[in-house]
Amino acid sequence: MYGAIVIMNTAAISFTGFEVVVLLERKQYTQVFRFIVFGLGQTLHLFLNSLPGQELLDYCEEEINIIYNCNWTSLSTRNKKSIEIILMRMFKPCTLAAGGFYVMNLENFGSVMQTSMSYLMVLASVH
Repeated sequence: MYGAIVIMNTAAISFTGFEVVVLLERKQYTQVFRFIVFGLGQTLHLFLNSLPGQELLDYCEEEINIIYNCNWTSLSTRNKKSIEIILMRMFKPCTLAAGGFYVMNLENFGSVMQTSMSYLMVLASVH
């Protein structure tokens, strides 16, 4: 579901921006304001969908540091082996994926916004 949301938000942000450009040419400023607010809402929606994935990633990195910095020299052999297994698993970070191909985090939020703006520029140049 997240994958569909990301794709729809990318298209919606691009078309909303295009509509703003068209309305600015026609000097319909009340409509421009309406579409700008709508575009900001779409951007906020995408950001809030990306935030839990970033929090999960940050939490996993924090766990690695906590486990790595613990005092393992005083632990039993059995516990040391358990920590080794946990550390090996934690080196592959936990992620929240959308559609199996898109990792929901703030870095990819930025790339989706950049893609949306690229589509907007293409639409504006064609217009």
